[in-house]
Amino acid sequence: MEMNNSNEEIKISIIMPSFNVVNYIRECMDSVVNQTLKEIEIIVVDANSTDGTFEILKEYEAKDSRVHILIDDKASTGYANNKAIDFAKGKYIGIVETDDFIRLDMYEKLYQIAEDTGCDIVKGDYDSFSGDGDKRRYVKHHLAPTKAYDRVLYPKKDNEIFEYVMFNWAGIYNHKFLIENDIRHQETKGASFQDNGFFFLAYSYAEKVFFVRESFYRYRRDNPNSSINNPNKVFCMCDEYDFIEKKLKTTSDVWDRVKYPYLKRRYGACSWTLKKVKKDYRDDLIARMQADFQRLISSYDEIDLIQSKREYQEEMKALLYNPDEYKSIVFRKQERFETNICRLVKLLQKYRVIIVGCGERGTRLECILHSRGIMVATFADNNALLSGENWNGISVLPLSDAVENSENDYYVITPQKEKKRIKKQLLELGVNNQNIFFYNESFYVWD
Repeated sequence: MEMNNSNEEIKISIIMPSFNVVNYIRECMDSVVNQTLKEIEIIVVDANSTDGTFEILKEYEAKDSRVHILIDDKASTGYANNKAIDFAKGKYIGIVETDDFIRLDMYEKLYQIAEDTGCDIVKGDYDSFSGDGDKRRYVKHHLAPTKAYDRVLYPKKDNEIFEYVMFNWAGIYNHKFLIENDIRHQETKGASFQDNGFFFLAYSYAEKVFFVRESFYRYRRDNPNSSINNPNKVFCMCDEYDFIEKKLKTTSDVWDRVKYPYLKRRYGACSWTLKKVKKDYRDDLIARMQADFQRLISSYDEIDLIQSKREYQEEMKALLYNPDEYKSIVFRKQERFETNICRLVKLLQKYRVIIVGCGERGTRLECILHSRGIMVATFADNNALLSGENWNGISVLPLSDAVENSENDYYVITPQKEKKRIKKQLLELGVNNQNIFFYNESFYVWD
């Protein structure tokens, strides 16, 4: 049935950059055109797809007058997003990547919160996934710490918000706010981490932000053409943060306010990239990172103002003054995690496994174990609201119920802050001490 909202106010303009996603585009488009919020427009900017994606998009455009197909002649995700924002007529802007999909009530709920609170940015949580059909696996993700949810935050008064998870597609943005503050994506070639600039600039200029503790977005992890799977974009992240720096420095009070959060975020993003690129390019990237931070950091003591944790302070100091040591530190951490996972897998191969904690860390561990042939019997969680849920086909039980007939199984505790209390609880329920393990993922880079 053809939809037409030409005589209604457009509440949200949903912008969707697209290129060669024929395997995913129908699931994505169906989740958008069937939103419970009907007063939307859907702006797909296609970079001349050659695999049939464009033809499918034209089908949707023919059936639904809210769908508009634009062309990205620059083959740049940043350009496509900017073009869509300029074309948009909605009060708010949402972003959906065309290999993902969203919950059908996502924009209705985010819109209502934005209207009620007057926030420039409203975001919800997300689940990442890989595979399709019966083989699809999900991992829960939270954008912010518990204290940040369901209340208005003021970025100009608290820089901690810059440490929260970035993903721009998890929320909506006041269109007028974006235009007035000239918040844009960098128009570099392809998909080259242009979301970093949009994220940091939006938070730098926003007056009010709101996080809702509800998951709406479904983020695909297994698209081989995704930018995170392209190891050849060696300096793109560095270039992206140069773009952010240039914009921030146009207003001195903004730069002075966010300089240290910017440097911390830049370091984290570039370090993440270092772990992704091919080995042959690592030394070149480290040299670029060293030069950039030597330019940006005026004194040795300034590092302590950027990083609060000692381990990261030592990393940054090594980067500035001993790049070989820095390289050794970074990749030794990865090797340590992989060794620990291999030991855990070897231990668990012959036993039933129960993961304690069905949050982000627990669901992530389940996917890691599943990929290595270890089947999890159940999740156990003290949160009564999760009891009876089913995650990746695995039941979630109260901890006492999980132990009732399984005291001889192996228990892997994933919550960090409550691990000692949970271990004590398991011991009191009759689980043997040697059957209890702690999961430490601090050396793992999730990609």
